[in-house]
Amino acid sequence: MAFKRWGQTFDGPWPNTDILKPEPGIWIIWHRVGPRWIVLEVGESRDVRSSIMQRSPSPCVPPGGVGEIHYSACYTADLPDAERAEATRRIERIARPEA
Repeated sequence: MAFKRWGQTFDGPWPNTDILKPEPGIWIIWHRVGPRWIVLEVGESRDVRSSIMQRSPSPCVPPGGVGEIHYSACYTADLPDAERAEATRRIERIARPEA
């Protein structure tokens, strides 16, 4: 499944990391509570799968541990590293303005 957000097309969100590819991209870690989706973390890497696996299985979940963690990735093999990093910073500013 795919969705468009922040000017990018993302694969996911997936409830586990098994489907993530070892390719360059931007990744999102989500916290889902019922119908509400909260962005916990945004990052970029030359290897999305490895990068997310280093943070799994449980990044900082709000107190009480309620909800589920999901993962999304936008694969960017066609972008230079600097452009991928800038796109990631832009998404971070939009998705997590309080961070």
